[in-house]
Amino acid sequence: MPLCCLVSLLLGRLRKIRQGGSSLQATSALSALAITLYSIAIVHTDVVRAMLLFCLTPIWSTHLARAVLGEVITPSCILAMV
Repeated sequence: MPLCCLVSLLLGRLRKIRQGGSSLQATSALSALAITLYSIAIVHTDVVRAMLLFCLTPIWSTHLARAVLGEVITPSCILAMV
């Protein structure tokens, strides 16, 4: 049932989705993958471990962005890590 609702929304917004470009598609796909992997982690591991990985996301994503992309660590990133 949710798939039928989403397909109708997709068809209604197809032109706007195409205007968003490949970066929008990649961001959406990676967000969906993150939610899927989080749900799988909750089912197949201890809840504490999955929640720990989820809560530590700002820390390891900031360090990964610095190492891989060379981004500057801003005060807002530091606030998110705190």
